[in-house]
Amino acid sequence: MRAVPELRRRTAQNNATTLGSAVSVIGTFDRANPFRSVPGRMRRFSYGVGVNRAEGLRTREWGSGERIALLLHGQFGSGTMWWQVGPAIASHGYRVVALDLPGHGHSPPDSDSNLASCVEQIVAACPQAELAIGHSLGSLLLAHCVHEIGARRAIYIDSPFTYERSGTLSDSRRRASEMKARRTLEWLTETRPHWSDEDRRVEAVAAEQFDVETSLSLMTSLSGLDHRPRPGVQSLIVVPRPSDYFTPSDLELLRQDGFTVVEVDGAGHTVWYGRVDEFMAAISDWL
Repeated sequence: MRAVPELRRRTAQNNATTLGSAVSVIGTFDRANPFRSVPGRMRRFSYGVGVNRAEGLRTREWGSGERIALLLHGQFGSGTMWWQVGPAIASHGYRVVALDLPGHGHSPPDSDSNLASCVEQIVAACPQAELAIGHSLGSLLLAHCVHEIGARRAIYIDSPFTYERSGTLSDSRRRASEMKARRTLEWLTETRPHWSDEDRRVEAVAAEQFDVETSLSLMTSLSGLDHRPRPGVQSLIVVPRPSDYFTPSDLELLRQDGFTVVEVDGAGHTVWYGRVDEFMAAISDWL
């Protein structure tokens, strides 16, 4: 995923092709003020269109508390990537449920995956959670289901609330295939020295499990939509310092819009890898 400077105009026909009646026009991305909309181009997903999937999403759990915490991973990841965070949150009295998103981990591939069907599958797998946490792609999806699962608090980890696909579908397929092939244990050891051995092993396995066609379909349906969380749920944004997605002025705009923002020095995009103690300290008041 990447931050986008400006969203291109979409026709009503193209909107309908992607999500049918689950699309409504609300505004556009403003380069000078990216977290506020002005009338025009950006689209917000609305509910009412869903696709049933015969097989549900695979889950892994930690703890047995009465409160439930839902964890949603990012692209190329899996629920296993929370192997340290899950037990740590469970120690605060939660039953922690980490999902494998469609075409990730042990969840089945779905070459027709889209935002509506993915939200439906998430809610079916975890219909209620007091706390919900999303990383990267998981944050975009969480923004669309946080109210449906009744979450009281939400944590969004290093993810802009915009996404725009660049190039053609073939370009995206090539890039995703190359990244899948590249994310070997050897490459991760060379390029992610601050991660633990288990972090790298988990990510290498997740790359092997990653289904390119599922991702292409889902990401196409996300492109050009407004993924900002709707009001009504206390929201924390956790980012590394520096972040590839947010400038200091971006973060200040988020604070002005009512978000709590915490930065973790020296972390990478997967903020808790190699920095789990710092990450848990950053979210401790929200548990």
